[in-house]
Amino acid sequence: MNNNTTEQQASSASSQISSQETTSQSSQSESSIEENSGSEMTSQSSDSAAENSGEQAVDLTQQEVLEAIGNELYTDAPIKLPKQLPMKEGKHLSATASSKSGMYAIVFYESDEPIPINNEQLTDGTSSAEEIARLTVQQYPSQKEADEQIAHQTFSEQGGQEVDLGYDIKGYQDAGAGSVYTGWNEGQWVLASHARTENSEQGAALAKEAVEFLENNLLPIPDPHGFAHLDAEQGDNRILWQDRMTVYTIDQVVNPIDALMIAVAFD
Repeated sequence: MNNNTTEQQASSASSQISSQETTSQSSQSESSIEENSGSEMTSQSSDSAAENSGEQAVDLTQQEVLEAIGNELYTDAPIKLPKQLPMKEGKHLSATASSKSGMYAIVFYESDEPIPINNEQLTDGTSSAEEIARLTVQQYPSQKEADEQIAHQTFSEQGGQEVDLGYDIKGYQDAGAGSVYTGWNEGQWVLASHARTENSEQGAALAKEAVEFLENNLLPIPDPHGFAHLDAEQGDNRILWQDRMTVYTIDQVVNPIDALMIAVAFD
């Protein structure tokens, strides 16, 4: 009796041990499957995220970027954008855009790598993005208020030292407060170059360069007026023109001829 009981107990213990080992092996196997499955899901998720990131940074042409910018504007103001912008070779175009009733504003950037429109990398200093221009379009409630945004004058009636700018165009220089301005009229446009008094020849040279450029490139036809302030010191380049009660402004452009290039790229 004792021997049989002992054998039965031993057999039972062996069976329990075997069952525990089987359960442990099964549990380890299931755990391994779960880990592998989790690893595969993580890998797939990472791959998907990488694919999405790649899709967001697609290399688009300037025309495709400008079309995408237009699609980001929600306003009742007439949407007009330049056909192209002057950029350094190999750079990519992007922008931040904001809009509301009666106005919109776009800041254009160039960067070494493609960056999506309105992406925080454009402004947070983590990328190579550099601002190249700003376009602001504003509708005014009356023609009078729109007219007040444009400084219009006829330089031949203002006096000043006459300067030959070429192409039968005369400019007029006026100095004061440490600055010298060379102003001239072309159609409904008023244009003026600015330089410091000690660099007055730079202002005249810029005026001549602008006149030559505009011989082969047409500014938008303003209704009624347009104004261009071209800065030889590269500190304040501004181009404004009216389409009745809507005023278009290009500014924050370093190179004055680049500012003209953007303006002539409008229909």
